[in-house]
Formats: sequence, structure tokens, C-alpha cells
Amino acid sequence: MGHGNGTIGEQDVENALRVSLAQTAGTSFKLLSAPDAHINHPAYYGGKDATYEAIKVIEAWDLGFCLGNCVKYIARAGKKDSAPLLDDLKKARWYLDREIMRIDDRTSADTTSSTSA
Repeated sequence: MGHGNGTIGEQDVENALRVSLAQTAGTSFKLLSAPDAHINHPAYYGGKDATYEAIKVIEAWDLGFCLGNCVKYIARAGKKDSAPLLDDLKKARWYLDREIMRIDDRTSADTTSSTSA
């Protein structure tokens, strides 16, 4: 499975999707190929050949949803035509604030439960 570190690799996902969709629809299908690089590996996230493509960094650092979105929006800030720089930075901040609140809530709950025991 995947990369030997417990993660699921791109090929694993493709194979699972192929089997699932073939069973559901009863037909075969073709996943997006190299000509669809603008979907699979958009340039504003670094592109497929970039060492630091956003998805590679997010997966390598096991960032999870909120922190992964922070990296994603910071990486693409000012590079995607339809998304102004400031909007992407505000989105990154929103996800960072959400993660901070989640950790604060969990820390507060842990502290409360340990002091009442």
C-alpha cells in the first residue's frame, strides 16, 4: 500500500477508483491523463515536476485538512488568475485560525478533564 509509510499512493487511489466505478457503472473508464495536467497538477500549485508541488508537501508532512489548505492557498497565492492574492491569503488565515481554535478547544478539554480527575 502506498509509500511504505502507511499512506495511500496515487496509483492505489487510481486502482480503487477504477474498480469502484467499474463495479458501480458496469463500464470501464479512463482517469485523467498527462494532457489533463491542468487538473492533475496545476501550475499554480507548483506543477507535477516541481519538488515542492503543494500536494506533495501536504502529504509528505502529513498536514491534514486545515493545515494542508493553508499550504495550498499560500502556495498558489497570486498565481491563479481567478483568485486574487489577498483572497488566497485570507483563506489560508481562515484555515489556520480554524486549526488553532480546534487545538485550543482540545487542549482546554484535556486540561479540564485532567484537573477534575
